[in-house]
Amino acid sequence: MNDTPFRISGRVVGEQFFGRTETIRTVVQHLRGKSNVALLGAPRAGKTSLLTVLFRNYRHAERDAQTWFIDLRDLHTLDELIAEFYSGMKLTTTNYSLRDFAKQLKLWRQRLVVFIDNGEHFAAPPFNEEAFFAVLATHMQSQTVSLCVASTMPPESVFVNRIGLPLHSYFARCDLPPFSPMECEEFIHKRLQWTGIHFSDAEIMDLIKASGGRPADLQRLAADLFRLKASGNAPSRVQTTSVKK
Repeated sequence: MNDTPFRISGRVVGEQFFGRTETIRTVVQHLRGKSNVALLGAPRAGKTSLLTVLFRNYRHAERDAQTWFIDLRDLHTLDELIAEFYSGMKLTTTNYSLRDFAKQLKLWRQRLVVFIDNGEHFAAPPFNEEAFFAVLATHMQSQTVSLCVASTMPPESVFVNRIGLPLHSYFARCDLPPFSPMECEEFIHKRLQWTGIHFSDAEIMDLIKASGGRPADLQRLAADLFRLKASGNAPSRVQTTSVKK
């Protein structure tokens, strides 16, 4: 049996997404209040999945807003980043200068909410352009543009600019901790429902300890155990190795 109810890679969205109810409520509240959000979490904490879920569903929270999703890992130049903003604004201009970007933001009258993944890349070239940060900070005062940035680094370490207003001061911080032991147990039992496979309490505790509650690691380790049990080769006690942070 090769199928497993646990994901070992990729974003977890739709019916497979689990938990984070309070975090979602907090982020949506900030964005609806025209604020900006820095969604912080360690690697494999589920930031990308949560950000994707927020992006796909935010239209229900603010129906008049335009939304856009940007993954900084897919971009290589500041021009490409500005072009992504223009795409979100549904502008066809090909002038990607900071001067024109500032002009377009000044003329912008609609509501735009941009969800940005891997925001820690703002701390290094080519995206740590202070003038770019200053342009964003200046026009964030209009509250027509809000950013929700998922990052492994806090905003004061990412958005460093000495020109104009400090961009990091416009962000509300929302931490994304690992799953609690109770959440881990609930998640595992929910995934095993209807599969005919059972994990013992001891095995579940081993999975929690080895994964540190990080959703991506928990899924991968649980998938390994599920396959062993489905094949009939599972040991009497699951052997797990703690994942390095």
